[in-house]
Amino acid sequence: MPSKRPKILVVDDDLAIVSARATILESQGYETATAFSGEEAVQVADSFHPDCLVSDVTMGAMNGVEAAIEILGVLPRCKVFFISGNADYGDLLEEARAKGFDFELLLKPVPPPELLARLEQICWHSTT
Repeated sequence: MPSKRPKILVVDDDLAIVSARATILESQGYETATAFSGEEAVQVADSFHPDCLVSDVTMGAMNGVEAAIEILGVLPRCKVFFISGNADYGDLLEEARAKGFDFELLLKPVPPPELLARLEQICWHSTT
């Protein structure tokens, strides 16, 4: 785990999901910021500078994949993974891979212990 308090941007268009994930992460020592759309995620990331983005895929005009790619253009060291209730986003993830981005998708529901373990693995495993 990095020595500083890790910063996680939690993004979903469902207020209850965002609130629950942020509460779980904060209870484990993470600093969190929240957003409820892809557009808002880009704006929040610009000032919050997250170490990791945990996002839903479908959220309106700008989906989570598009937001992640835009955020990574400014914050290339930010780690990203998606949590979604729908596994049918293969095309979006394939388009991202074609652009050089390899994102992981976890399917809802993700129990808190699994969320924390995956966050540790995905976001901090390669951190020195």
